[in-house]
Amino acid sequence: MSRIYAAKTDLKKDKVKEFFKKRSSKIDEVGLLSVTMYQNSELALKRDEYEKQVVLPYLGLSSATRVLDIGCGTGRWGCFLADKVGAYLGVDFCLNYVQAAQSIFNASGYDQRNFFFQLLSVDEINVNNVAISAPFDLIIIAGVMVYLNDENIISLLHKLVEFSHDGTIIYIREPTGIEQRLTLDEFFSEELQENYSAIYRTSLEYEKFFKDILCPIGFELTHSQPLYSVDLCNRQETQQHFFILELKKDRVL
Repeated sequence: MSRIYAAKTDLKKDKVKEFFKKRSSKIDEVGLLSVTMYQNSELALKRDEYEKQVVLPYLGLSSATRVLDIGCGTGRWGCFLADKVGAYLGVDFCLNYVQAAQSIFNASGYDQRNFFFQLLSVDEINVNNVAISAPFDLIIIAGVMVYLNDENIISLLHKLVEFSHDGTIIYIREPTGIEQRLTLDEFFSEELQENYSAIYRTSLEYEKFFKDILCPIGFELTHSQPLYSVDLCNRQETQQHFFILELKKDRVL
């Protein structure tokens, strides 16, 4: 029930799951974008379009690209990429989100042979239980790590190595603390009308994770910068930040 600055405090996983179970029941009420982006529908749409416009040139897409989207939510990346890549797998731990994503994709008219949505949590996912076999050319993680404790991020990053091969690009976008780490521990959100738990790490904290785990095996952090223009920012203590890492083909181990 508090806001914790700087100090490291773990989130309670059961409370995070409880929040998403309640939140996902409001898809029809608040809309597909707002239910996961926590903004009014107009701002959520502007942010979604802006994000894709900014990062698309960095994703190295082709008709042969194989994509793994961890924490796919209601599938906002899936339909966007459907006519741009060769295969896509979106995974999420929230059943309502996975069902909504699959339903939307089924109605889209796109070829479904190499596109899948799968119920899997970050803790469960591994190279042996995914619907599309590894490796992947692009891995997307957007708005996921903010709900993970440090130890779970470390575990996830180690797993990403197993999903990667030469040239793999990882796109990560997370809300970050602007000046310092901020943890919301079952903090009541007037905007969401729910108790909300999240860890807003600084961008430097994320960069340290990457440099400690991914860079030693050949990933290079090619981009680390705030995502949105000033007119799309509406928080004083946090901001959306994106990172792009690429597994270099000419790396020396």
